[in-house]
Amino acid sequence: LDRIIKILVSVYVPYSTAIYPRNMAEFQVSNKKGIDSVFKYGAIALFFCVLCIIFIQFFSKKILFFLDPNLVMYSNWLQLFSVWLFFIIINNLIGYHYLNGLNKSSVFRNINIIYTIITLILMIFGSAFYSFQGCIIAVLLGEIILTMMLLFNIKLQKEIVLS
Repeated sequence: LDRIIKILVSVYVPYSTAIYPRNMAEFQVSNKKGIDSVFKYGAIALFFCVLCIIFIQFFSKKILFFLDPNLVMYSNWLQLFSVWLFFIIINNLIGYHYLNGLNKSSVFRNINIIYTIITLILMIFGSAFYSFQGCIIAVLLGEIILTMMLLFNIKLQKEIVLS
C-alpha cells in the first residue's frame, strides 16, 4: 500500500522541483507574488492529487487485484492511506515553497523535527497494538499533525507581523 502512494508522490516530486525555482523567483519580486505563485502552482498539483485520490477511492480493489489478488482485502486501507498523498503535497507546498520563500526554512525544519518524533512514537504504538493498520493511521495522523502545526505557525506569524 505504501509503495502505491509513494509512486504517486514520486510523480509529484519532479513537478515540485520544477516549480520551486519559479516560486522562489516570484518571492524575490515580492512576498505577494511568491505567495500567489505557490497558490497557483499548488492548486494545479492539488487538483491532480484529488483526482488520484478519487480514482483510488473508486478503483482500489481493481488496483490491488492487478498487483496481487491476495491484496484485495486491503482495499479499504489503500483508500484511507491515499489521503496521505494530499497532506504530503500540502506540507511540501507550505514548507518548502511557502516558508522557504519567506526565508523561514528554520521554522519548517524545527516543525519537521517535532513531527518526525510524534510520527515515530505513533508508529511504535500503532504497530505494536494494531500491526500495519496502526502504522497507516500513525503516518496519516502524523502528516495531519504536521499540516496543523504548519498552519498554526503561519497564523501565528501573521498575527506577529500585524501586531
